[in-house]
Amino acid sequence: MIRQGDRRGNGGGSRQTQRLKGFLDHILLALIAERPRYGFELREILGEVLPEPTVADGSIYPLLSRLREQGLVSSRTARSSETGRERRYYEILPEGREKLAEWEGQWERFRGAMDSLTVDRTR
Repeated sequence: MIRQGDRRGNGGGSRQTQRLKGFLDHILLALIAERPRYGFELREILGEVLPEPTVADGSIYPLLSRLREQGLVSSRTARSSETGRERRYYEILPEGREKLAEWEGQWERFRGAMDSLTVDRTR
């Protein structure tokens, strides 16, 4: 699913991989909430914005299928206006927007807690 970086040293690659797995659904849902997107497009965006380890080719589709099975996104097939190829586009559903808002609330609380701990230490 996720390509792991070098595991030498303190094993940070393994911990980072586990953290990333926990955020991928949230990240995908946030990207799809912006506008309908297709799998390869999502994989390219993730490759640009995420640190190593990155999402392996083909592993994004099981994640998208799981989001669809959970009723958070829907999918439709359409022809690309750019290439004329058929692509499966994913769109967020109302339940997905609710879940995204819930995750964002959790993230803000976590970020606030981390900020309060780290800001005091940097002074």
